[in-house]
Amino acid sequence: MRDRFRLILVLSATLPACSGGSGAPVAPINPGSTTSSASPATPVATPTPMRTASPAPTASPVRTASPAPTASPAPTATPIADCDVTEFPIPTADSGPYFISAGPDGALWFAEQSANKIGRITTSGSITEFPVPTANSGPTGIAAGPDGALWFTEQRANKIGRITTAGSITEFAIPLPPGVTVGSGMPFGIAAGPDGALWFAEGTDVDAANGAIGRITTAGAITEFSVVASGGSQPLGISAGPDGNLWFADSKTVGFGKIGRITTSGTVTEFAVSGTITNPFDIAMGPDGALWFTVSSIAGEMGAIGRVTTAGTFTQFATPTTISDPTGITAGPDGALWFADSFENLVGRISTAGTITEFTIPTANGDPLGIVAGPDGALWFTEGFANRIGRIPTCASPAALQRSTRNSSARSRRRFGTGRPSAAPG
Repeated sequence: MRDRFRLILVLSATLPACSGGSGAPVAPINPGSTTSSASPATPVATPTPMRTASPAPTASPVRTASPAPTASPAPTATPIADCDVTEFPIPTADSGPYFISAGPDGALWFAEQSANKIGRITTSGSITEFPVPTANSGPTGIAAGPDGALWFTEQRANKIGRITTAGSITEFAIPLPPGVTVGSGMPFGIAAGPDGALWFAEGTDVDAANGAIGRITTAGAITEFSVVASGGSQPLGISAGPDGNLWFADSKTVGFGKIGRITTSGTVTEFAVSGTITNPFDIAMGPDGALWFTVSSIAGEMGAIGRVTTAGTFTQFATPTTISDPTGITAGPDGALWFADSFENLVGRISTAGTITEFTIPTANGDPLGIVAGPDGALWFTEGFANRIGRIPTCASPAALQRSTRNSSARSRRRFGTGRPSAAPG
């Protein structure tokens, strides 16, 4: 098994079991029904922006890598209609692909956390890789910027990177989160904001410390805003919202998680996640004007997909599988949300009404993590353990690939960090 650092694994070790963690069955959540409504939290006073960090010296552009040979797709499932899952091996072994983004050049770009590279794959499956200048930097999140480049987080190096579509990389050092004087910051998710800047979620490796939301201009100037919460905060995924703000998933070090909102001027408001499971991981804007997020499993609990309105009202939908670990989520071209489930080795689709359909991945223990809609109308996803990039077209009912959509209240006591089973579950 490759060595791949995942922030969420570190966090779960300090979290108490959720309600129902004793193993008692939890009734399936009725799709479409609101679990509970959370009154909007009192906005935290607009924090004084911390000092703007001067951009780190521009790194010497890394030479554009020679295109690797076109990867031959791995064997796919038996063709059913037009809904085959196709997989493309990544040239570098054990590269640890994490998040993935559509680029301005019509290709998909992904962060290789273990190989310390940024990868590019065309819609025909040709892969090129570009090394990150800082060694062992842990590239994790990636997003297209307004300047025609891709921007990515370096979780282990506490930096933000920028890569042009030609492969030239520049890096910018991030100060420690406000109030944190020891340890290091750990930038995770990143997204383009409505103000022409990039916004990123920044946790810390110090238990119970407060993380931050960072903003970086395309010129490299960084400002950070504290996310202050009792017991600490750990912002992970981040997305632009339909209301002109940024929304983020806060998986707290101690206690349960929240969904946060930050204005472009830096005012932070957080809403406690309501539902059976409250450990948010990634977040995306849906076609219905709400934010949708993945709720990862902790202490063996079944994962879920959550929805929150811009007013702070939550609905939660249990996934059909017995044990699940939803990770990345994205809006699809078909008006639904699509998500990756790393533990169950699935890609899931949830309609805005809450109907979930899941699709198996041909390679066992693939570990799907990030997912994004591609320019070809398909969904593209990373497979962390299988070291592949996968592609699945949008479709409604491919019989040979579709798993049961029944709800299950059975729970496993598996905890994060205990290792991947040797055989595909299910």
